[in-house]
Amino acid sequence: MEREGQGEETGKTEKALSAELERKVAQAQETEFVVQLIWHIQNPCGTTLPSGKEVNLRDFYLRQAEEVLPKLTNPNAIGLLKAEIERWRKEKEEE
Repeated sequence: MEREGQGEETGKTEKALSAELERKVAQAQETEFVVQLIWHIQNPCGTTLPSGKEVNLRDFYLRQAEEVLPKLTNPNAIGLLKAEIERWRKEKEEE
């Protein structure tokens, strides 16, 4: 036999757990996205411009990283991406 209000409490608990699960999935997806973006920054594709000049796409990936950074919510993903951006900024300054 269900106690009075128990079904309501269970519903609230399930909603809270569901919301927490959605938040954790979103954070995991952010981390996965950031890891993929970092991989592309570290291993950029190259292309040949119509002028014949060959370029790699690292600067493009870095711009994308800077654009997405303020939209992230996962502190771990934010830290990883900030560190990678800073690494390449510093390297570029030393050139």
